[in-house]
Amino acid sequence: MNGLLIKMLQYMLRLFSLLSVIDVLQALQVFPNKFVLGNFTKNVTLTCNTTFSDIVWKSGDDLEPIINEANKKLHGNNLTLISVDQPDAGNYTCWNGNNLLDHHFLVIQDDENENVFSTTKDDPNKRSINCWASSYNCSFTCTWATIHPAVFRAKITRNRNNKDVWHYLDPVKCKENTFQQTFSYVNYSPYEEEYEPLFLKIEAMTEQSYSMIQHQLFIRDIIKPDVPDNFKVKKTGSKTNVSWTYPSTWTRPFSYFPLTSEVECMQKKKDNEIMTFKYESGTAHIISEDVQKCRLHIRDSYYNSHWSNWTPWEKVSTSYMSVQ
Repeated sequence: MNGLLIKMLQYMLRLFSLLSVIDVLQALQVFPNKFVLGNFTKNVTLTCNTTFSDIVWKSGDDLEPIINEANKKLHGNNLTLISVDQPDAGNYTCWNGNNLLDHHFLVIQDDENENVFSTTKDDPNKRSINCWASSYNCSFTCTWATIHPAVFRAKITRNRNNKDVWHYLDPVKCKENTFQQTFSYVNYSPYEEEYEPLFLKIEAMTEQSYSMIQHQLFIRDIIKPDVPDNFKVKKTGSKTNVSWTYPSTWTRPFSYFPLTSEVECMQKKKDNEIMTFKYESGTAHIISEDVQKCRLHIRDSYYNSHWSNWTPWEKVSTSYMSVQ
């Protein structure tokens, strides 16, 4: 009976701990610029980086200084938290009077909550991230997914060990726990050959866990042009003329960065069979078959990039419409 009572008390204490951490969970709105990772049930020591000897430690919004207790030990400029649990997570500050001297955000990692990023279906050990660039104009966009809501920071370098500055992200939330961010690399030139890859590092944090993705890429490998502009399909006599213009986001001059298009058209037979034709060329196509509608996508002519998304299906028009 005593053993059962002890287990019930332990369960209630654990439940209370989880409920009491809700306030801390709501506090993490941006990625902290200073943080410490602590492991569940292990000791964590925080150090106040100051020359002052007369200091006090505070936790979160609590105005009362931390004092020596069974699970908190003060020694000089150090604060040691004993056998940390989720309620210990959050912001810790050290003070001299009304002067803030230093601060640390403590994340408590549980083995069950070790990963923040979602993994791919094919490889449970590989983090899911997808990047593409709509042109060679030194910027690209990435999407990634997390298991729980999180905050992020990132850095981009040509050298994996380069100590570049961190960028604190406010990514667009595409859907539940899926995020999108556009990155720029100012030292990139579209007119120079890429000999070294870019290294993208993204850190994600919740109050229970911390994870990091390192993604290596060449801009040329992730090119996916935007959908072409001014797509027109016009019937002239027995011929069908297809035309389009370069997307406004594509790198100039177009003569140096040419695009190739592929047009797909549909022909409906008397027995309702739908025939599909594909043609590959430049910004104009002449189709001899009698077709009802067409669509088109484009890619880099010199480097076989990803195809753009298809344009919407365009019905054949018999009236002349000029291309702007």
